[in-house]
Amino acid sequence: EEKFSKVFFASPATITITTLEDGRLIDFNKSFERITGYSREEAIGKKVFDLNIYKYPEEHTALITILNEKGNARDYEFHVRTKSGEILNCITSIEFIELNKETHLVAVTRDITDSKRVEKEIKEKTEQLQTLYETGKRITSMVSKNELLPWIAAQAAKLLNADVCNYRIREGDYLAKGGGVRDGMDLMIKENLEIGEGLSGFIAKEKKPLVIDNIKEDSRYIKKHREMVIQRGYVAFLGLPMMIGDEIKGVIN
Repeated sequence: EEKFSKVFFASPATITITTLEDGRLIDFNKSFERITGYSREEAIGKKVFDLNIYKYPEEHTALITILNEKGNARDYEFHVRTKSGEILNCITSIEFIELNKETHLVAVTRDITDSKRVEKEIKEKTEQLQTLYETGKRITSMVSKNELLPWIAAQAAKLLNADVCNYRIREGDYLAKGGGVRDGMDLMIKENLEIGEGLSGFIAKEKKPLVIDNIKEDSRYIKKHREMVIQRGYVAFLGLPMMIGDEIKGVIN
């Protein structure tokens, strides 16, 4: 009992003891207070559902099913809502114990929000690197720009999670309408743009990327074009010059 008490109160993980019958909190350690934001005075004797701790009630229902079927739970992931309303990713393991001739649940729970975030970032970076790798392979295997550019536009949209992507090809002093994905063609009103005209023309003239955080506040848009884009709910813009050496070959948006 003494050893359990030391582990209970010193553990960096949250340890809770609840009644089996109605999920009432009988005891918990300091980590519970730190993670959830509830003090002992606020939570002791309260039902877990009264504190609204489970972000998704169905996760609690599934957990109870596992406990009834297996007699315990191991590394069960669920979402915790803290007192402040913050949502945390947590993982818990639960066992049945007897206290004063009544069955209770002892749960050891860890906050894995940061590790989940890092895991997601690694997954996204891996997908981005894979996309770039595939782009490099495709570029070396393709000869026709008519074949290559639509594929690059599709990959750019995927890589940046963009709603729309299109491109224009330089033909003399003009940027001709090229192609697009995800309704990208619909947003190119004019068949040809002069170098310096509109956003694509501006990018071609400056030979530099252009980032716009709020389309409504940028005057370089062709008026009719901007109205259409705003009407469709788009907010931000990224445009990149396509170049070989110092020569502009087109623009991808």
